[in-house]
Amino acid sequence: MKAMIRKITDRIQNLFSKDVFTTVSSTGEDPVVEVFITGYNVFSHDLQKFEMEPVDKSYAKFRFLLKELHFCVLNEDDNWHFFLEGQYNLLRFSARFRDRVEEVLKMNEVIFVRENVNDRMSARVWVDEQEATRAHQKHFMKIFHEYSVMAITIENYTTHKLTLLADRVIHCFFNHQFVNFQKELDKNCNLEGDITAHLASERAFYTGTLVAYKKAYAQAKEDVKKEYEERVSNMRDTLDKIEKIADVNAAEVEDLKLRVEELGSESKERTLQ
Repeated sequence: MKAMIRKITDRIQNLFSKDVFTTVSSTGEDPVVEVFITGYNVFSHDLQKFEMEPVDKSYAKFRFLLKELHFCVLNEDDNWHFFLEGQYNLLRFSARFRDRVEEVLKMNEVIFVRENVNDRMSARVWVDEQEATRAHQKHFMKIFHEYSVMAITIENYTTHKLTLLADRVIHCFFNHQFVNFQKELDKNCNLEGDITAHLASERAFYTGTLVAYKKAYAQAKEDVKKEYEERVSNMRDTLDKIEKIADVNAAEVEDLKLRVEELGSESKERTLQ
């Protein structure tokens, strides 16, 4: 379990730390580039200020954003697609649409991350981290694009319709690829079912690991916050005792009190590192 969690965290960290990508301006082509959407600036009437709303709080909001992007820009791009990745969403599109896409994102108060290369903020070139996808990226680019368009154009979506579509996706893929596997099919006519069952089992394990990791992280974060607040509270008590029994300058005690109170206010902003 620890090894699996480490693999997941390393994967997320690598996404934000790769340095092998070139800026769009340094290439003479029109590559597919990507940005990381992490949230939205939403005004809080209670706090009277803008706060970040995470992307996974409302998929409906993200779907609306995708439809607006498609209406304004991406209907001209046969390569664009997206992925939901939990704490961030990936948006990919052809480089020539970069400025227009970012304009729509900014108009909708979208918070997104780009690379800073040569002192210039730039969407980075897409080189897929999955080896199988990277080896056949030009094919997957078209597949991902059509799946993305389906997601924002099919109306009255239900789980029943999703199941029927998934069956078409899975079977058609295997049906086409089996032109290369005559001998294997002669030995096992249920090869498609066997592979599908194996993938379903692996996907269930991976999803369960992610859920367990998320719960463990939230609990650890809460424990750290609680321990920090207890220490601040103990420091307050200690200062009160010092003020009562020690022969110290009153101004010095007051200064210490202010410092402890500042620590207490910071505890609300602390997160588990």
